Amino acid sequence: MMKYIKITIFILILCSLSCVYGQEVINIDQQKFEIFIGESCKIYRCEKGLIVQKQSVNLALSPDCLHVIRCRIKNTGLVDRSFTLFFHNAQLDTARFILKGDDGTIYSSPFTSCNMPAGQRPTSDRTLSLPIVLKKGVMYELDMEIYGREFDIAITPHLVDVSKGVDFKWTDVLYQILFIYNIIVMMIMIILLILSKHYKAPTWNIFIFLIYGASGLCYLISTSGYGSLYLWGNFPWFEVNSPIFFGCISSMALLELGRRVFKFQADYPKLNVLFVFTSLLYFLVAIIGFWHFDVLWYPGFYRTMVAIPYVLAAICLMMTLYISLYKFLNNKSLEYFLLLLFYGCHFTFFGLIILIENNVITYDFRKHALVNFICYLPQIFISLLFLVHNLFKAVTDQEQKFVKIKQGILKQLHDNIGEKLVKISLSAHVMQFTPSLSEDVKSSLNDLSRKATNSKKMLSSLITDLNPEPKKISELQEEIRLFIIDFADGIELQITADFPLPPVDYFLDGYTTKQLLRIVKEAITNVTKHAHATKLTVGLCLLQKSTILLTIKDNGIGFEFGKENTLGHGLNSMKLRAQKMGAIFNLESLIGQGTLISVVKEI
Repeated sequence: MMKYIKITIFILILCSLSCVYGQEVINIDQQKFEIFIGESCKIYRCEKGLIVQKQSVNLALSPDCLHVIRCRIKNTGLVDRSFTLFFHNAQLDTARFILKGDDGTIYSSPFTSCNMPAGQRPTSDRTLSLPIVLKKGVMYELDMEIYGREFDIAITPHLVDVSKGVDFKWTDVLYQILFIYNIIVMMIMIILLILSKHYKAPTWNIFIFLIYGASGLCYLISTSGYGSLYLWGNFPWFEVNSPIFFGCISSMALLELGRRVFKFQADYPKLNVLFVFTSLLYFLVAIIGFWHFDVLWYPGFYRTMVAIPYVLAAICLMMTLYISLYKFLNNKSLEYFLLLLFYGCHFTFFGLIILIENNVITYDFRKHALVNFICYLPQIFISLLFLVHNLFKAVTDQEQKFVKIKQGILKQLHDNIGEKLVKISLSAHVMQFTPSLSEDVKSSLNDLSRKATNSKKMLSSLITDLNPEPKKISELQEEIRLFIIDFADGIELQITADFPLPPVDYFLDGYTTKQLLRIVKEAITNVTKHAHATKLTVGLCLLQKSTILLTIKDNGIGFEFGKENTLGHGLNSMKLRAQKMGAIFNLESLIGQGTLISVVKEI
């Protein structure tokens, strides 16, 4: 009974004071198609008596009490006008208006709410809105009734002529860009995940960023209003708590990333406990929030509960930001630099959103969309750069480990097997001069010595191929000369080495020396098998200051270009080797005049 008496007294006071206090009239002429009416409104709070406030375009309201926002409007145009009244808030519990005209008409609108799906709302706009019709020449008193639980509310009352559309759709475009961008980046992260598994690189960081990206996407969908409109509007118990829940999952992912990257468990055990406790507490509070819709707990209870993990999460983020800065200043690592940027962007985003949504900074729907866009966009991009860098680093580390293992195996081959082959060769060579041995045994020992020596040469060649080392031009010339001497032993082909002393003895990388040596070997083998040549000249010299020239010229039978299958396997292999090391391969041949192969490589 007392409740109804209070409401009746409140309405009587409203009516009496509306007569006592004159209020500015909002005149809407024929040329006005939109107007923000917040500056001309007065706010009345039901529970604590009457409070008259003159505010800005954006109106800040307290939670857990009914607000009546009153203004006076007159359509001074020539025709009746149809408008949409936007509240520009996606998280209101309920809103409606009562329109009283000086012609005696009274109209009460239906309720709209973030807890309603699109099919049950009077309009299907992303931010809550209601249709309204203003007759020409009629003075109206517009009472907007707004209610929200637990958390501060801010609305931006905005009348828009439906025939002209709205000019704030750019905020919708910003959110849609964010959604599409986030989905594309997450698809790239999945590709990185597949690549990481292929290269046996760590995947936990990608999983964390995928969770962060998915929860961040859901958070944006929730706070923008699209979630209640199209996805979970049929589940009001989920809708009222969805921003807190998805924000919680996002923050937990970031805290876990910090714990793992900076090895809190080993290096910062106390901080590790704080981070784990904050994550668990935040998650527990977020889960409790799903009872917010059904349980009428004491006003401010859940808000206080949420504030505790908010503060702890902010402290943890500041600590992570500090450690990122400290690590970067000491190591100058790109990984720590990207983490510093990432956590800096997220801390800025986290702080601004908390301040805006709690009216510490006056809420503005356009400002809210811009903050989401400007702060969230670089976070996702930096996270992608971080993952690409980590994958590249992991693959490089694995390659270095493989190189170390390979070098260890080659060293064992050289030191153990190579040494034993030398001993076998020397022992067999010495033993064949023993007088008491028969000629057959001596011949066998000589053959054994020769085979052991050849095996040692083959082993040395294999080691060189598997682990090519950088060599000076003169060193490569000498290695080719030794190969020519060894190859020419026992064959009729006369091979000449034309190696002028280079004016500058540059170092050639291991890959280049390996490919040039292989081309020489294949060319000499090719000439021996097919050219019927008697003379062969191999040249290696330095042209100008940064170009080397390798030539192999024979006086064989040559061949004619244009014939089918002219380039056999050997010539094709030489050409491919030259292309792989970035060199130019050239072949000149005429029937009866021999062949000239040249390879030009910039160093």
